[in-house]
Amino acid sequence: GCGKSTLMRMFVETLPREKYLPLYLSDSKLTPRWLYAGLLDQMGLEGKINRGESKRILQRELDAIKRMAVYSIVNSIIDSTGCPKVQILVDVNGNRRGQRISLQSVGFAEEGILGPLSRQSGVILTGEKTVTDIFTLLESENYAELYQYIASKDKDGEARPPESNFINRMQSEGITLESFRIRGTVESSSSSRKLIMVDYAFNKESGRKEQSNIPVELIKDNGVWKISYETLLSLF
Repeated sequence: GCGKSTLMRMFVETLPREKYLPLYLSDSKLTPRWLYAGLLDQMGLEGKINRGESKRILQRELDAIKRMAVYSIVNSIIDSTGCPKVQILVDVNGNRRGQRISLQSVGFAEEGILGPLSRQSGVILTGEKTVTDIFTLLESENYAELYQYIASKDKDGEARPPESNFINRMQSEGITLESFRIRGTVESSSSSRKLIMVDYAFNKESGRKEQSNIPVELIKDNGVWKISYETLLSLF
């Protein structure tokens, strides 16, 4: 009752949303199951009934964020200096002496020490990389993984359906994606929306269709490029 929560909320409001994703849970009787489910929900992901599965999903997303943070630094340094690799050292003890850190501490599954890193553009989810991933998952009919690329809400505030409903809907549509090609990005002044132009061909019960130079709109969802449920359905 001394204002801790109020002070915390005031501090969070000062953080730039393009850099930080605050996760806030206020239930004093929170169980482990609802802890993971609540955190995943605020990250725009769907928690599972099994708390172990929810924990694995949360860990996977946190590891991906760590790797993206590392490669954003590596890519920036390589692009600006032309050096082939970057070695990251961390001043762990505050004595101004950098030390090499473990792979797992920055989101890698392997054991060992983080060595020099080369540029990896595929790790960073740019607009074109996001659309490439979306169409690749459509091509393989991996709708469970595709669901992670659906924004939690569309631009009108409509929430995406539950994962099971989404998968059933996609399977019932009977869509078979034959091929696709990313043509490029339309320049825009908006930092929260992006248009990627795509050619693609697909089969449905109504027959085969080819689409050329179709704009695919992405929106920022918790700082990550995603596609709205409405936009995805409109493609087919």
